[in-house]
Formats: sequence, structure tokens, C-alpha cells
Amino acid sequence: MAAMTDVLVPALEDAREAHAAVVDRFRMDVTITPPGARRQRLERQVADPEDHLGRIEDRVRAMRPPRGA
Repeated sequence: MAAMTDVLVPALEDAREAHAAVVDRFRMDVTITPPGARRQRLERQVADPEDHLGRIEDRVRAMRPPRGA
């Protein structure tokens, strides 16, 4: 199991970074988009990668051994 964790954690961290970049980009687009339907659509689109980001972070925490162990 440790070997798989050694491979999966870095891959999940890479995926987390990619999702974080998407979230940052959507947020930036939201801030420069005038109020209206397009801005509302962008705000809704942020929720999906944010959810994925949280799930990735939860999985990495679950796979890492407790500190000091």
C-alpha cells in the first residue's frame, strides 16, 4: 500500500494544483465580468472545480500517514 501511496499522492497533488489554477482563473474572470447572466454563469462554474479540489485534498489527507507516526 505504501508504494501505491508514494505514487498516488504526488499525482493527486498535481491534480490539485491544476484544479486550483482553474478555480483561480474562473474567479479572476468573474471579477472582471460585468454583472449579468454571463457573470452568474461563471460564478456557478467555479463550484464544480472547487468541489473537485476539496475532494482531492480530502483524499490526500486520508492517504498520508499521521504526522509523527
